[in-house]
Amino acid sequence: MDPHEFIAEVYRRMSLRAAPTVRIPPTEHRIKQVAEEYRDLLPSQKDAAILDIGFGDG
Repeated sequence: MDPHEFIAEVYRRMSLRAAPTVRIPPTEHRIKQVAEEYRDLLPSQKDAAILDIGFGDG
């Protein structure tokens, strides 16, 4: 199975189990802040695959 298909299926199944929540979209300021916080941890290659396992709400 293609890794991207596998991850998509994992998230699809997780979404079926999770209770619906109301999400407030992040502000542009918060997006820039988070991007700066993670800049050193993320690959410089823009098309690199990243596995986000998450924890709790994120």
